[in-house]
Amino acid sequence: MAGRKRNSAEELKELREQNSKLTRLLAHAEPEKDALREAARGRFQAQPTSAAPSTCS
Repeated sequence: MAGRKRNSAEELKELREQNSKLTRLLAHAEPEKDALREAARGRFQAQPTSAAPSTCS
């Protein structure tokens, strides 16, 4: 029984870590999803690009 409790505790820890990682990934994805929704509705305005010359040859 003690081994089962330990495995459950380890599994719970791993699940909490995985949940934390997924929560962070979702938080970063939300602004991008909002921008795509706005673009699909025709509300998107492109940011003006700078007039600086390109350094690529």
